[in-house]
Amino acid sequence: MSEEEVLCQISTFFAAGHETTSSALTWCLYAVAKDKRVQDRLRKALRELEEERTSENQPPTTDDLTDRIMRCTYLDWVVRESLRLHAPVTNTMRVCMREEDSIPVRDETGYVDARGKRRWEIPVRKWDIISIPIQAINKSQVFWGEDATAFR
Repeated sequence: MSEEEVLCQISTFFAAGHETTSSALTWCLYAVAKDKRVQDRLRKALRELEEERTSENQPPTTDDLTDRIMRCTYLDWVVRESLRLHAPVTNTMRVCMREEDSIPVRDETGYVDARGKRRWEIPVRKWDIISIPIQAINKSQVFWGEDATAFR
């Protein structure tokens, strides 16, 4: 995008970023609120961050706090699991930009196409639109097991 196009789209960026961020945070807090075990473990991990001291007992800087939060593995797990279950963006699309390409099929037996031919890839051509169902993938029992819809 040109600088002018970016400037024309700033309100869209703010609105989209605000909505997805607020939605993700709301669902994350909801998931944590429903699970006392997760609450307790997350509270403990965050309190350990709070107990870290900077040199000479000075108040931590924003960089210090950011560094501490980035090192909190359990918080990262909680956020990622919440985003898996409650993705703010439920699907997306991509456009093939190669003259020819293919999408591999996970199942080793492949599939039979409309002409009766067994295939192990889905052929795509330039300008084909590929829809990616994020929410369906994130809750798929094939990928995540029988408890795919549970907050773990």
